[in-house]
Amino acid sequence: MSDVSQGAGWWRASDGKWYPPESHPDYGAPQPHPAPASNAPEQLSESTRGPSPLDREAASALLAELQDVERSLWAVRDELRRLLEDGEPV
Repeated sequence: MSDVSQGAGWWRASDGKWYPPESHPDYGAPQPHPAPASNAPEQLSESTRGPSPLDREAASALLAELQDVERSLWAVRDELRRLLEDGEPV
């Protein structure tokens, strides 16, 4: 909790204090990827093998960026709600 935002994803609650992204009621922690089946056939066709490790890295990076955007949107939403509740012009 802080009197000022500490960066991307921080959100302002109705008490006027800023909180970290993971404390937001709508926050969803990143989910771990399931481990691949150990008895999977060694030779799969290209189309059934799944994404390459590089593709997984790119997907993970995009997911992290989307989560940052989502947290920022929560902060904007909460700030707009605060402004509306306080009667300040938007």
